[in-house]
Amino acid sequence: MFGFGIPELIILLCMFVPFILWLVALVDIIRSDFTGNNKVIWLLIVLLVPLIGMILYFPIGRKQKIDKNLTAAMSVDGDKFCTACGKEIKARAEICPECGVSQQVASVGGNKSIATVTIVIVVGFGLVVGVGVLAAIAIPQFSAYRMKGYDSSALSDLRNAKTSIETFIANNGKLPNTLEETGMKPSLNVELYYEKSGDDRGYVIVSDHSKGDKMYLTTSETNEISWKYKKDENKQFIPL
Repeated sequence: MFGFGIPELIILLCMFVPFILWLVALVDIIRSDFTGNNKVIWLLIVLLVPLIGMILYFPIGRKQKIDKNLTAAMSVDGDKFCTACGKEIKARAEICPECGVSQQVASVGGNKSIATVTIVIVVGFGLVVGVGVLAAIAIPQFSAYRMKGYDSSALSDLRNAKTSIETFIANNGKLPNTLEETGMKPSLNVELYYEKSGDDRGYVIVSDHSKGDKMYLTTSETNEISWKYKKDENKQFIPL
């Protein structure tokens, strides 16, 4: 109904799924508790570098969340309270001496993990920026080279068509009715327009490539070739 084919749907899916996962990661960070300032760091990572941050958060960041059901409440003096019986215990105690329930102890290496992730993010961000800069330079250049190649193909076919016509005239003493009579076959995606004058004494040839941006013209009265941009339909041809 919307005119989408399979390639378009695949592209939309590839764009939609990462966006949903990014939202899930962002919501999960906001709703969860982390040790130290890890929550703020992960928020910054996922917001500033969405794709890389999202990819790293699920295998690394989620492991640094604090489970509210297992973590004992910390007291002001550094002690905490058992999650099961509420008995005050030492902050680093792993098992409540009163009821024997295991207590979650924050990992000392949490900040080291975040530091490592931060370094990876910075390096990854630098690589992404570098690749983006190179792409911004290379893609226009590549497109320009391709366009030049298309136009060169049309220009070459124009010259070959003129040579074929002149050879036909020399052998038969008259103009060909069509380019096919001369044996001339244009290159792929090149269009050749051949037209005789009303008195059958002259001709005009125009060529262009379907993917190029120029068109070329020559006549029986000159060996020169003129050109103009295809978008400038109302402008005159100028000498090449």
